Amino acid sequence: MTHTYKTKAIIIKRINLGEADRIVTALSRDFGKIRFVAKGVRRIKSKLSGSIEPYYESELLLFTGKNLDILSNASILKTFIPNKPELVTLKTANYFGEIIDRLTPDQEKDPELFDIFETSLNLLSDSIFAKLYFESRFYQHSGVFPETNLCVKCQKKPDSFFFSTYANGSICESCRYAFADAVPVTQKALRFWQQIAFCQDPQNIDLTDKIVYKEIVALSDGYIKNLTQHRFKSNLI
Repeated sequence: MTHTYKTKAIIIKRINLGEADRIVTALSRDFGKIRFVAKGVRRIKSKLSGSIEPYYESELLLFTGKNLDILSNASILKTFIPNKPELVTLKTANYFGEIIDRLTPDQEKDPELFDIFETSLNLLSDSIFAKLYFESRFYQHSGVFPETNLCVKCQKKPDSFFFSTYANGSICESCRYAFADAVPVTQKALRFWQQIAFCQDPQNIDLTDKIVYKEIVALSDGYIKNLTQHRFKSNLI
């Protein structure tokens, strides 16, 4: 027996199906990551095609299908990408979408992840910060934010801090020789990274210390490469 349901969702990607249909992947607030069929949307006269563009936030009306649910109606709530976006803006949005599509399960309700995604897309005018904010919040939300207070090997508080992506966190000077990738890092930078990871309102983040900011951007780039072991199509990392 089929039934209809409504949800707010951000479109992530679309794949052509047959001559006129598409399979759409979206992150919804009520049902997590969902996949559904949008029938006939590749036809010129389709009224639904404009509402399911990538990185549009739309209200979707769907009804359950045998394998995939079917889109019945859609209306645009918000767009995050301008009509003629800069390449880096589009790549950053694609990067967010790839991480969510690759690293999150289907149909698992996760309103906090939806909020992280939505907030990060709202930051796209500064793509570097948007990327750092998304990564940091995603680490924290997923339970994989690195240890930044103690040495992950000896569990002591370092006098001098190093960071190892393979160790998933900070290392003291005595233990750093056990990790070939360990690099020096300031305690101030690690505290700043932790602040970003737990901050729900990015307007509260002070970016005036550019040296610390660049330090964390570099660490986060290396950390997510090791965490995902994946080369993203967006080529941002």
